[in-house]
Formats: sequence, structure tokens, C-alpha cells
Amino acid sequence: MRNITVKAILDVIGALVDLQLRDSLYLFDSNRAHGSQDLGTSELSTAVCKGDNIHWMVAPLSCETFVEISAISIPAEICRLEQKTFPGTSIRYWAGTMLQDIDLLPYSLTFSLGPVGMQMTTGNGPRLIGQKCDANKTAKRRK
Repeated sequence: MRNITVKAILDVIGALVDLQLRDSLYLFDSNRAHGSQDLGTSELSTAVCKGDNIHWMVAPLSCETFVEISAISIPAEICRLEQKTFPGTSIRYWAGTMLQDIDLLPYSLTFSLGPVGMQMTTGNGPRLIGQKCDANKTAKRRK
């Protein structure tokens, strides 16, 4: 079981001008050493195993703009999701626990942007990808 952070950096102004996310969204995660791919793009592939905890958070590219992740679309039988708030703040993030191993699972992020809360959702962008989970557990036991 690992804790994996997925950070979305969003050019809110660019997304609002273009009315789309693809060229304004940069996704990163903390799991590159275990197989994540396409970091810094809107098509991040996060490598996961059953039992991993994933935390999704977002930051605007310009500090004067508002953005939050308002929804994540992943089947509940695969990943249990919960929206949380950092203690002592109004900053929200999403926490998920992988309930099963997967091969490939595209998912979508919905963002609330700007002062009026315009909703935008990623298309065929981010995905969760499986990794050789049993091999990693065996390797850890040998160390």
C-alpha cells in the first residue's frame, strides 16, 4: 500500500478563454518510480495497485484565479472516493482507495473554475494503470 498524490496544475484563464482543458491542464503524480507515465500532460497515467491511497488536489497556475476539483468519475467498485478538507482551511481535495487491481482505467476530473464556478470535465485524459503489484510486494519482503 502506497500513498500517491496526483497534482493538477490548471491555467484557469487559458481554460476559460479556450473553453476546454486539454491545453491548460498539467497533471503530475508522486509515483513515477513505480511506473506512472505522461507526467506534465493532461493524459497522466498513474500506476496503482489494490490498497493504494490516492490524493487528488489542484492548484491554479495564476494565484488570482479560483479552481477546485468538484467531481471525479471512477467506478465505486474499483476506487472508494471521498472529498475532504485540509484541517483549518477551506481547501478541498479528493482521497481514494483502490479496491482492486486494474489493467487500464480511464477516468475524468471535473473542475469548477473562476468566480462563477464554470464546470469543465476532462475528456479522454487521465487514467489509472496497473503495475505488477505482487512482484513489488515480493521484492519488498526480500529486502
